[in-house]
Amino acid sequence: MDFDLLIRGGSVVDGSGAPAFIADVGLRGDRIAALGALPDAGAARVIDATDRVVSPGFIDAHPHSETALRGNGEIWGSVLQGVTTHLTGPDGFGWAPLPPDRSAELWRSTAFAYGQPDMRPEWPTIEDYLGGFAGTIPINVVPMAPHQPIRFAVMGWDGRPPTPDEMDRMRALTRDWMEAGAVGLNTGLDYQPAANADTAELVELARVAREYGGIYAAHIRYNASGKPAAYRESIEIGRRAEIPVRLSHESVDDETEPLLEEAHRAGVDLGIDWYLYPAGSSHLLVWLPPKDQIGGVEGLVRRLRDEPEHRRRIGAIIEAQIQQQYAAGVREYFSDTRTGQHIGRSIAEVATERGASIAETAVDLIVEESPDAVLVFRRG
Repeated sequence: MDFDLLIRGGSVVDGSGAPAFIADVGLRGDRIAALGALPDAGAARVIDATDRVVSPGFIDAHPHSETALRGNGEIWGSVLQGVTTHLTGPDGFGWAPLPPDRSAELWRSTAFAYGQPDMRPEWPTIEDYLGGFAGTIPINVVPMAPHQPIRFAVMGWDGRPPTPDEMDRMRALTRDWMEAGAVGLNTGLDYQPAANADTAELVELARVAREYGGIYAAHIRYNASGKPAAYRESIEIGRRAEIPVRLSHESVDDETEPLLEEAHRAGVDLGIDWYLYPAGSSHLLVWLPPKDQIGGVEGLVRRLRDEPEHRRRIGAIIEAQIQQQYAAGVREYFSDTRTGQHIGRSIAEVATERGASIAETAVDLIVEESPDAVLVFRRG
């Protein structure tokens, strides 16, 4: 036999940007051995790909799949869609390296993105964490250095700039991740504790990633700063750290295009993970300023229960944000909650049912449903 596997007559899209072309693909072992017209070739297995596309596997840069790939969820869905590689650490999320007595706190704060799978988040070293993927999954995993546990391991929930010693320790952890095979630094600046980082901290950590040829990827400060200021912070990080920048779950619109041009003029290699549908998701705290999220979900819930004035102030902030998004044509609904209630309904709808204001209802729902509640935001 000429090949172990022969894929015949498919429309080949090779990833180079060239037009698709009809060809046969011959494989020996796990390598492509021939590409072109192979009419006389034989193989142990032949796949007729007529009227089908043959392409390299796709890379999912923002899957939030770490817990699923470790055996707590569906692991074949990506493969069936042609995805062969996942990047870990989107939004800077991760749980290593963390001391066992603190790991559960960060674990709970990520429940809105990962649920609460039946596993113990005890990975005191990066090697412990990454070792759980080896030889057990049907796709490739490429790690990113996750900013959330890097900062949490050194500073916890503290909402202040790092001391020189703390900065050195965070640089060392970032270096450990890069030595372990990470391809860049990933952060999520609307989420605790990364939201407490200033630009200088991000530049210092990005410089470590740059030493290894890595990139800086970010969920930018959409809510705390607004898109223009958040883009300009990313451009500044790219310029000062001399590192390529990739922004997560973005779309191109009249506001985005001039910001991309601004990055180009500054000499910054800035790209976006672009999605085409007018929706996104996050947790119930997404409307709050970072200073009101310090301490994570549990700290906020405790203050909402114990401090009536804090409760009134937070409710007013959320109601104002909801009314602003309604005026802009954006609606929200729950896609998941801790209790299983309210799925598919908006906060305003829940408020009407309860005979309460949006402000009161929003605060009650944070207490009742966090940290698991997930909101979907959709325009139109």
